[in-house]
Amino acid sequence: MQELLGSRWAFLILLLVGRIAMGFQLQAVGSVTPFLVEEFQVDYAQIGTLVGLFLLPGIVLALPGGFLGQAVGDHRLLLAGLACMAAGCAVVASSADFDTAVIGRLANGVGAVLVTVIGTKMVADRFSGRILILAVALFGNGFAVGVATGQVTQVAMADAFGWRAVFWVAAIIAAIGFLCAAAYRPPGGVRATWRLRLSFGLSLRQSAAVSMAGLCITMHFGAFVIMVAMAPVFLARQGLAPELAAALVGINTWVAIVGMPLGGLVAQKVPPRLLVSLCIPVQGLALAALPLGLVGFEPVAVGALFAVVGIAGALPAGTIMSLAPTAVPPSLLGVGMGLYWSWFYLGAALLPPVAGWSADVTGSLGTPLLVSAAMTGAVLLAFFAYGVIRRGLDPAAGR
Repeated sequence: MQELLGSRWAFLILLLVGRIAMGFQLQAVGSVTPFLVEEFQVDYAQIGTLVGLFLLPGIVLALPGGFLGQAVGDHRLLLAGLACMAAGCAVVASSADFDTAVIGRLANGVGAVLVTVIGTKMVADRFSGRILILAVALFGNGFAVGVATGQVTQVAMADAFGWRAVFWVAAIIAAIGFLCAAAYRPPGGVRATWRLRLSFGLSLRQSAAVSMAGLCITMHFGAFVIMVAMAPVFLARQGLAPELAAALVGINTWVAIVGMPLGGLVAQKVPPRLLVSLCIPVQGLALAALPLGLVGFEPVAVGALFAVVGIAGALPAGTIMSLAPTAVPPSLLGVGMGLYWSWFYLGAALLPPVAGWSADVTGSLGTPLLVSAAMTGAVLLAFFAYGVIRRGLDPAAGR
């Protein structure tokens, strides 16, 4: 049992519970948006801000996260992150006003950034080569499962038991993730130094490559966040029942759950560059189809459209997530992941409020979907820029 709990595959499976909790928490605000607007008397820009607050702490904590992991130990920091996720949800669930909900959401975000940065580093520590693409695809899949579960359950849960029940359930899932991670036995090797050493160490070209990888995942994930937060409300305004709208958008994520590991396998057989070049434009066109009136709002058509969005975005996801770890040597993996996720959190925290603002300014809830579609073009630009920079790196400078 000790050997099993210390294996790299056991770690990945246990980590997935925390990732599921993270996805469920992120989706929660989008699912209960009408309840929050009515109870707290806020506008859609403020709802977008509440979504972004889940990601905002990463701007400050992502880069120091790798240093903190070295100082206190990756496993301890992972447990601290899961504890913050559970506590933050409990605060939101018990909040009496919007300001208290903001505090709880920030606590969610602190926990989520620690789990993301340290979890990614721990995965990259244990996997390398071709199997890394598959491992990070599975790592990302846990988050997708959490979002998809939220999409198909949270609206009905809020209707039946009130919106606070959604956040209590999210707190329980995070607590289970904490218990699972606590059962894990890290292998021997690098131990906590209990000293915070802020040595950057990355070369200019390594930093540029990691930054382009960060922008790539930021735009890819940002388009997804905006879509899952705003598309159900947009569809409900077109006459679909809120539960049906949430379920149809959720098809995107359920398809992605299959598509992400499948893409990890496909990327080992075909050039990953080709996979990204073909799939990302399809995703962008599908995201723009509804607000541009290219398809109707019949449930079958909407469901098929979000299935296309899901598979087109999922197949290259593992390739995109594996870019940064391959640009830095193992000794600099912590700081590399910190820089990578700093770019991610900076963009992901700012983009949802911009999308919500675009809906307020234009008076159309379809505008954020057009913003999401435009962001897929930025994914391609960052991906090809990474390729140019990465080719100039000394092979010994990366993984």
